[in-house]
Amino acid sequence: MTPEKAMTSQELGLPPRFDEVMDRRLGQLGLFVKVGDKYYLSEERLKAVPERIASRRIGAP
Repeated sequence: MTPEKAMTSQELGLPPRFDEVMDRRLGQLGLFVKVGDKYYLSEERLKAVPERIASRRIGAP
C-alpha cells in the first residue's frame, strides 16, 4: 500500500487496541506506517522480514 491509500484502524477492521499496540512493539517493527491517524502496510519492509528473522537465527545459540 501507499500513503495515499492509508486507512484508519477502524477502516482496516483492526481491533480498537491496534493504535495502542502501534505505540509499542508493533510500531517498532515498521510494517505499518502511520500517516496522521491512518496506516498503510509497507510492502518494502514486509519483504525484509525474512532477512531480519534469518539474521536473528544466525546469532542464536
